[in-house]
Amino acid sequence: MIHLFDHRELTPTPNGLTGLCTAGYGTRIFGGHSLSQSLIAASASISYSRGASSLHSVFLAPGLAAAPVHYAATPLKRGRAFDVVRVCASQNDREILETLVSFHDGEPGLEFQVTPPEVIPAVSLEDDPLHRYSTSDARAPFICRTVPHDSSKPHMQTWIRTVDELTDDPLQHQAALTYALDFLITKTAHNPIDTEKMQHRGASLDHTMWFHRPFRADEWLLVDVVTTSFFSSRSMSQASIFDASGSLVSSASQEALLRPPVSDLGSSDSASH
Repeated sequence: MIHLFDHRELTPTPNGLTGLCTAGYGTRIFGGHSLSQSLIAASASISYSRGASSLHSVFLAPGLAAAPVHYAATPLKRGRAFDVVRVCASQNDREILETLVSFHDGEPGLEFQVTPPEVIPAVSLEDDPLHRYSTSDARAPFICRTVPHDSSKPHMQTWIRTVDELTDDPLQHQAALTYALDFLITKTAHNPIDTEKMQHRGASLDHTMWFHRPFRADEWLLVDVVTTSFFSSRSMSQASIFDASGSLVSSASQEALLRPPVSDLGSSDSASH
C-alpha cells in the first residue's frame, strides 16, 4: 500500500494533479487521503524543493470515492526561506477541500520540546483490530496499537506505523502521517459521548498540522490525543506525535461535527460532510 503516499500515483494536469481516494464511510472518500494528496500536490507545485512545515485545511463538501479528485495548486509566496501554496481539491467543478501548505528550508538554532509521556512501548502491545476505527478499510495501510486507557475519558495514546516500508523521501512520510491522523484524532472525542444506545457519526470540519522534526512513518510513532471541548455538536481534538526516542515530530488539531444517528435526532437532518 506504499502507493497511497507516492506522488507518482497522482496524474499531472495543466494546473495540478488528479488522483483517486480511498473510501471512508459508505461511498464517501476518506478525508485523510484527500489531505495527504493535497500536501503532495502543494509540494509538486514548487518542484518538491522544500519540506512542509504546516498545513491548514477546511473540508467544504463530501467527495465520492468512485470519482477522481483534482488538486489545483497555486503558489502564493516564493521566499528565501518559506514557500506558501494554496490547494483547491474538487470533483466535477465542486470544491470539496481547501488547504494552505507552508514549506520551510529549516534553520539551525536552539531547540526544546515538551517532555514525552511515559507509556507502554509498542513492542509490548498487540495490534488493534481494524473495526476499532471504522467499518471502512481506510485504516488498513497502518498497524495501530492502542495504549490501555479509560474508555470514558477523552484521551487516547496509540502507536502507529505503516504496514509497508516507505522510501527515504520525507514527503512520503509526512503524507502518511497526515493520512493516519484523520482516522485517529477525532476517535478520542467519541469516548465520553458514545454509549451502547447511541453512537455519534462524525465529519471532519477542519484540520491543521505542524511538522517539527524529521521522522519515519514506517517506524513506530506515538499519537497522543486529547479532546479539549465538545459543544454544539462540535469537538476539538489536539494531538502530539512522538517518535520512539521521544522526539516531538508533529502536532495537530481538528474540529469535527459529531451528531447522533438520524433516528435519535427525530429529524431528517444529518452531517453535511
